[in-house]
Amino acid sequence: MRHLRIGDVLPGISVDALLHAWLDARSLVVRGDPLRLGPLAALPHDPAQLLPCLDRRCTLSSFAADAQGRLVTRHELERDDALRRFEDGQSIQIAHAEIHPPLANVGADLARELGFPASIVTTRIVYSPPGASDAYGWHFDGADVIVAQVVGSKQWQLADNPDVRHPHRAGHPDEPVRGPLDGLPGLSPPEYGPRRFDCSAFDTPRSVRLVAGTAMFVPSGMWHRTGAIGDTVSCSVSFMFQPDSWARLLARAMTSLLTADPRLRRPAVGLGLPGRARSDAHRELAAAVDRLHALVESLDVREVIERATSSRLAHLPASSTQFRLRHAANARIEVAEGGGCSLCCDDIEVELGPTLVDPSRWMLATEGVPFSIAELLHATVEAPLRVDPAHVERVSVLVDALVQLEVLEPASRPPRATRPRRSSGATARSR
Repeated sequence: MRHLRIGDVLPGISVDALLHAWLDARSLVVRGDPLRLGPLAALPHDPAQLLPCLDRRCTLSSFAADAQGRLVTRHELERDDALRRFEDGQSIQIAHAEIHPPLANVGADLARELGFPASIVTTRIVYSPPGASDAYGWHFDGADVIVAQVVGSKQWQLADNPDVRHPHRAGHPDEPVRGPLDGLPGLSPPEYGPRRFDCSAFDTPRSVRLVAGTAMFVPSGMWHRTGAIGDTVSCSVSFMFQPDSWARLLARAMTSLLTADPRLRRPAVGLGLPGRARSDAHRELAAAVDRLHALVESLDVREVIERATSSRLAHLPASSTQFRLRHAANARIEVAEGGGCSLCCDDIEVELGPTLVDPSRWMLATEGVPFSIAELLHATVEAPLRVDPAHVERVSVLVDALVQLEVLEPASRPPRATRPRRSSGATARSR
């Protein structure tokens, strides 16, 4: 199956152009033939045909407006309940749709093309019945979204948000401004509130009607709402991207570093006591600040990446060894007639199970740049916080085998120009 690329979803928009719009918090709208959307266009137009095929891990929600026009949502619905609500005029949302096999790698492929790990994107499908008045009022998302209208139409309104750019959380007009660092306790800067959002842009919104084949990029933090639906069923697919921010990357790296220091894990006693106890506490805090400065100065970029990446994985090998692909390895992945894949290198062939194909491709694409198993896992698993320990073990065994076969080498070694030919071993067979 052909992989869906950014140029397929947003024709005429290059990866560089999309990333510039991303950083500038600008929306993009592109129209085209819906058939270009491949597996998205092939989705059933009727949710009654799709819902029975869904994995139980896909979650169903409905949304509608109450008498005052406010959003009313229902989550964790059973399939029959979701279909009943759809027939009653409510829109329904399928979250974690990346689990559905036809969509399994679409978002991940888009993320990798943009230079992000596959783990930062999730997929949602929204069905709205004919004539529905969509109830998603003004709000902004904490994710950057590419939405593709597959069938039917939907009216969108967009408005700039002068208060927050690149937020870490979603927001609504009736909430106080909490700032883009919310979700990192204790790190929200004082200048972000509490105060109310500036909603003056709602008076002059930009209206966009998405029809079948239209795709739009909506940056995180941009106010938007959806309005009236046409006289046919509307189906749209959204890819929700939540890449690391520099703040989160540094915060996770520093949290990992600070909590590894037993002196800094000691209880902060005495700050609320009078006299000498308080003075002693202040001196200890000053020493901790000095320690913090020393730790920051000792960090290099690779250690920041390693520590931040490691902290996102629930099950990670203890080793932080860096590996690199040997320039002389001439490694490649070959697909057998029966559909299986092998990693081939000179006289060596390593058979790959389905879960090891993406990690192998990623390693070959590094072109000699050092990487750790943590980075490899973070770049290739869909949900790093729920990664299967058995998968970690499989990837670790593969890396170890490739080191033994001299396809990979520890990055601490000087690069070698040639690789001696090896006889096949337990993990490889002669070709």
